[in-house]
Amino acid sequence: MQLAEIITLIEEGKINNTSAVQQLFPALLSDPSKSVTDLVAELNLLIDTKGDELEAFIDEALSRFPDKVKEYHKGKKGVLGLFMGEVMKLSKGKIDPKKANQLVIKKLESLK
Repeated sequence: MQLAEIITLIEEGKINNTSAVQQLFPALLSDPSKSVTDLVAELNLLIDTKGDELEAFIDEALSRFPDKVKEYHKGKKGVLGLFMGEVMKLSKGKIDPKKANQLVIKKLESLK
């Protein structure tokens, strides 16, 4: 039952897969009597759905690496991983990676 609840939370975009694997599963193993919902709240794993904060993380990540932004515009799309890593670090993993990836690309394209 707990596994199904975790899968549902991931599919609904309420927690990300990495947080589930690295934090939620170990917490459940150490205290199986707790509910998934309680642990998600206790561990502060809910994804922030506010776009404003995500935009700020993206702006900060891009401003840290202006030379990599130029490389991206020259066709080196591999630097996208660097930006995503920074955004995930800044947000402490509390964002939807798919949405963040789309917004990073959109922001990079707008800077041309």
